[in-house]
Amino acid sequence: MEIEIISKEEVKPASPTPLHLTTFKLSLLDQLARHEYFNLVYFFSPMNQSTILNDVISKRRQRLKQSLSRTLVPFYLLAGKVKDNLHIVVKNSQKNNVN
Repeated sequence: MEIEIISKEEVKPASPTPLHLTTFKLSLLDQLARHEYFNLVYFFSPMNQSTILNDVISKRRQRLKQSLSRTLVPFYLLAGKVKDNLHIVVKNSQKNNVN
């Protein structure tokens, strides 16, 4: 199967993560657990390529990005990255944003 990447976008939380929540220490179980990742994407080709359909797809894409951005606020750890298999570091903190 050949995959064609059309675009990539980074979605950040709708509001910055408070400074005291930017680092989360992983438990011993999390550190020892075997990590397995797999990418799975479902996509469906539209039946016809009309302008109206493209507009609908564009609106849905924008709504999905906004929804994910709002979801990342209470689930801020999903916006972080594992560092040295010891911590999750969230970089979208208040110190990185100008108010």
